Amino acid sequence: MEDDVLESAEQIGATGDDEILLNDRYRLVPDAPLPDLGTPGARAFVASDLKSPNDSMFVRICEPSIFPRVEAMVQLKNLREAYAIIPEDWGPVYWPPLGRTSFAIIFRRPNNPPIMPTLKTAIQKIDADTIIKSLLVPALKTLTLFDRRKITHRAIRPGNVFESGMDGKIFVFGDCVSVPPAWGQSIIFETIESAMAPAMARGKGTISDDIYALGATMLFLGIGCCPLAGKSDKEIIRAKIEQGSFTALLGKEVVPGGLREPVRGMLADDPSDRWTLDDLVQWTHGTLRRSARPTRDFRTDRPFKFREIEFRNTRMLAASFGRRWKEAAKEIRGKELMTWT
Repeated sequence: MEDDVLESAEQIGATGDDEILLNDRYRLVPDAPLPDLGTPGARAFVASDLKSPNDSMFVRICEPSIFPRVEAMVQLKNLREAYAIIPEDWGPVYWPPLGRTSFAIIFRRPNNPPIMPTLKTAIQKIDADTIIKSLLVPALKTLTLFDRRKITHRAIRPGNVFESGMDGKIFVFGDCVSVPPAWGQSIIFETIESAMAPAMARGKGTISDDIYALGATMLFLGIGCCPLAGKSDKEIIRAKIEQGSFTALLGKEVVPGGLREPVRGMLADDPSDRWTLDDLVQWTHGTLRRSARPTRDFRTDRPFKFREIEFRNTRMLAASFGRRWKEAAKEIRGKELMTWT
């Protein structure tokens, strides 16, 4: 449907003299990129609002093969109480650098750059109290609003969290609609199950997925770095499966005491163990009676051989089965797997 819209809008938005307007209101500047505000699948550029020229705006131009979350945009446009950068307007526009019509989305420009621009960036550690008051509390309000509307964020990470100037020191989520859910999201912030799926196939997910990503984000801000930066996807998934997400993401660092319990609960690999929004709200109020459960052990006493590799971890075997499903089908039908544990 969106392809039809774009193809039928051959020159929409082009007004001559290289001026590009979206919906006769927003001027877009293709020769003024904003790398810090871009995301895989949608580059960012300077924009201005002709009706409010003093407002600082930016636009994201979606790549031709990337489809934005239009339904989520409609839900979020008037959600002003959320601590998030929400879409102001959108539509097709002729984009000269690409020589074709592209989908453009307008946002208000955040006051500050991302807290941790890249996963390899080391930042000054943020104390637990600040993370709880400035990030966790407003995030819970925002995710609650999202949950009521049956939408998810799916792009929570330190590189998509910004310090806002409103209400003092408050952290806000960045855009979540320019690309499909979890598209371009490092698997570091994805649950084990989602991490093993192709980026385009991760789906809308649930608020529980957002809680997991928020937990990882809080952890990295608390220790000032991402210990898994530079690791391959295969290494990251293996570490999460063998050690549990909390231990794998923490590495050799020490998590601030005030964050240990909620972060462990948020990073629980079993969805039934993972803390919910209600759990986290109760924890911030000091009324939660539920404790974070220790990581479950999925190891067995004896190994199971698959493709000449001995597996003692049931989740690692399942991951290998998923990659080699034709060979796995033979093993699943066999008797050895039924008697192995």
